Amino acid sequence: MVTQAQRDELNRMFKLLDSDGSGVVTKDDFEEKVQAVASVGNRKPGTPEYDRVQSCYTNQWNSLKKAADTNDDGEVTQEEWLTWAEKAVSESGTFEKLVKETAAAIFDVMDVDGSGTVSFEEYKKVNKIYGLDEATARKMFDEVDGDRDGSITKEEHLKTQDWFFTKLG
Repeated sequence: MVTQAQRDELNRMFKLLDSDGSGVVTKDDFEEKVQAVASVGNRKPGTPEYDRVQSCYTNQWNSLKKAADTNDDGEVTQEEWLTWAEKAVSESGTFEKLVKETAAAIFDVMDVDGSGTVSFEEYKKVNKIYGLDEATARKMFDEVDGDRDGSITKEEHLKTQDWFFTKLG
C-alpha cells in the first residue's frame, strides 16, 4: 500500500512524463523529451551522443508501455499509470529497481560533456526541460551534491533516488 505522499509524487511524476499536457503519456511525449534533451548538449541526430539520448528515452517508453498500457492503445492514462505504479511501489523492489535504472540512464543524459560528473549548468539545463526553475534546480543540486564539490557523481545521484522509499514510504 502506498502512502498519500507517494501517491502525490506518482501524480507529479505522471505530469512530468505527459509533456504536452494531454492527460495521457504516449511515445510522442518521450520523443519530445529526446529532442529537448538532445538540444541541451547540442547533440545532433546520427551522432553517438544523440543515439544515447534516444535509446534512453525509447527504452523508458517501451518499458512503461509494456508495464502500464493495459488496453494496448499506445497511450498510458493517469489511471493506468497509478494502477501500475502503486502496485510496483507495493511490491518489494519492483519500482525501486525501475527508478534506479531510469535514474542511471538520466544521469548519463545529464552528463552532457561525458565527464562522468554533472555540473550545475548541466543539471539546470536538463531539469529546465522538466519545468524546474533555476532556484529549485539549485536547491535540488545542492541536496544531491553530497560532498559539496560542485558536481554530482552517478553514485550521489543514485543515492538520492532512495528518498522515494525512505522519506515518503
